[in-house]
Amino acid sequence: MASISSAYPDLTFPIDPDKDVVPSLDYHQLLFNYLRLLGFDSTGMSQKHRMKFDKDMFKFPNPKAFQHVTYFLFRKLDSNKATETFRDVWPIVDKKQEAQHRKRVQQWFAHIQETNRDFLFAHVNLSIFLSPGGDKFVQLLCALASHIME
Repeated sequence: MASISSAYPDLTFPIDPDKDVVPSLDYHQLLFNYLRLLGFDSTGMSQKHRMKFDKDMFKFPNPKAFQHVTYFLFRKLDSNKATETFRDVWPIVDKKQEAQHRKRVQQWFAHIQETNRDFLFAHVNLSIFLSPGGDKFVQLLCALASHIME
């Protein structure tokens, strides 16, 4: 039996089609794509806030990007509820508001999980927002963006 690559020598594959290997998903790129599809202006935000909003923004903990991205995503999910929920803590100007913002984000995630059993993420603990970065954190934001796009 001929292999796929020998039958179609002009095709290029990101993985070897003759092996049962699934490529790992780049959640950082996926999140950035979701954000762009939802209308996030990464260039404008980068210029306005003098920081990079790109696919690598959460490779390491990035509290400022976390604040802006979650506020954007929750406004996309329900603008009126976001305005009400973050009324006293947006824009964030001190540590107390930072803590309140994290708490309200966690509470909204808990509400999403309670009301949407198909939400693609396990329990969301407040501690994930203390150091907002890394793969697990990005997977959580991808689950939220996917939920918004449904």
